[in-house]
Amino acid sequence: IEVEGAVEDLIQTICSYNLDKHVEAISAEEIQKLSKYYNWSMYQALLHATKYSLNAMKERICGRRNAPKMQLKPFFDVDVLLDNGKCILKPSLEDIQNAINRAASHVLKSTKNVQNWNQKDIPEDKREPFYDWIAKDKEIVKVILLLTGSIQGTKNAVNTFVESFEEYQWLWTENINENLKA
Repeated sequence: IEVEGAVEDLIQTICSYNLDKHVEAISAEEIQKLSKYYNWSMYQALLHATKYSLNAMKERICGRRNAPKMQLKPFFDVDVLLDNGKCILKPSLEDIQNAINRAASHVLKSTKNVQNWNQKDIPEDKREPFYDWIAKDKEIVKVILLLTGSIQGTKNAVNTFVESFEEYQWLWTENINENLKA
């Protein structure tokens, strides 16, 4: 709203400027072009910010291909716990995936609060937000799909890691005192 208001102020200043008599006045078409240009720039800024945020999430969660291994802080802290004689992850992979899905959804939905311009005459609940355009962008859809399935690719490796603790299962399933007597 602030940017749209600033552009309207700019247009008003341009239109109210006294021109020489031999200079042609600015047409309504040119004013419309200027407004559309800044509306498009606003859309591009929101699109870029959304892409950047989602790609940053993707890089932290999925890592980069063909990139040198860097030491990054973990995106999630996951513990392996002993629960009723079984090794489990806390939080579970499903909980982690749900958190990633919610975060990606919130990044995308943040654009719902920014309305497309030139809709002042339309009731607020009927106005079109930039979200409608951004959610249809191919790059955005691609990153959202990658994020919503990001944990699935690591599931086998994590399960293998958790299963590696089964080698020591005797420590919590057998009576150590009886084994020491034997």
